[in-house]
Amino acid sequence: MLAWLGLLTIIGLLFLVMSKKMAAVVALIIVPIITALLGGFTTEIITFVTEGLKSIAPTGVMFIFAILFFGILTDAGTFKPLIKALLKFAGNNPSRVAVATALLAMAVHLDGSGAVTFLVTIPALLPLYDTLQMKRTTLATIAALAAGTMNILPWGGSTIRAATASEVNVTELFNPLLIPVIGGLLTVLIISYFLGKKERVVKSIQTDEATSVPEVDTGLERPRLYYFNIALVLLAVAILISGIAPPHIIFMVAFAISLIINYPNPKEQGERINAHAKAALLMASILFAAGCFTGILKGSGMINAMAESAVTYIPRCHR
Repeated sequence: MLAWLGLLTIIGLLFLVMSKKMAAVVALIIVPIITALLGGFTTEIITFVTEGLKSIAPTGVMFIFAILFFGILTDAGTFKPLIKALLKFAGNNPSRVAVATALLAMAVHLDGSGAVTFLVTIPALLPLYDTLQMKRTTLATIAALAAGTMNILPWGGSTIRAATASEVNVTELFNPLLIPVIGGLLTVLIISYFLGKKERVVKSIQTDEATSVPEVDTGLERPRLYYFNIALVLLAVAILISGIAPPHIIFMVAFAISLIINYPNPKEQGERINAHAKAALLMASILFAAGCFTGILKGSGMINAMAESAVTYIPRCHR
């Protein structure tokens, strides 16, 4: 009974999300509650959800402050020189443009936000793609490949949800994956190169025109703090991988330092936090909703029931 309810929960969730009949954050909350009620659970559901949220809390904190941290650095113009360098490297060579697209998407996706990755990568490179008469689908494909692979980083959504469901530390889960992730990123670069190679080269395009970046003075950039901000990113990532401190502590401290140094004025600090609060809240809400989902499935015994059913079924398939 519980195994079938667990399967129904997963199928129902996938159907509602993939058919766009319900937002993911809503489906993650409503679907398991309904199936738990069908399973005869009532007040126990409160305990299941509470335990699920407790297990997800440190990861949720890490996710929120990681988005805020990288958002602050983006505002300060930390990654702008990298964007300019990539565009200069690309020139009017489609293969280089494609590789530069992958590198840019990887760099921007350091904050773990897919929305930010596409909002930065696509507008920055779309004029170049149009000028070189390269397919827009190539741009979208490469950006998606890079973002998807980078999402395996410790603060990426997929890794966080896997760590939450497995009840293991994010660093403990990610460290054995470091070499495969590097291999995956190299594969993305190779695929990008061949996708670019298929594009038609337009000889008459001037490199300087194709790779120009409009200068927009937002008043938020801190070029004098460039090396400090880069050092802060490298230090945070190094400590994260080393496992010296928990990920949520690392990003809380890194965020506080970056905000104080780059924007010492309290009013500016509030404005920068508000600017990135929407992205942080969106991702955190999905994460905590996933805590509700896994809490109910685990507490009700649905996960164990499905596992036991699978174990008893698998040997029969080999007879």
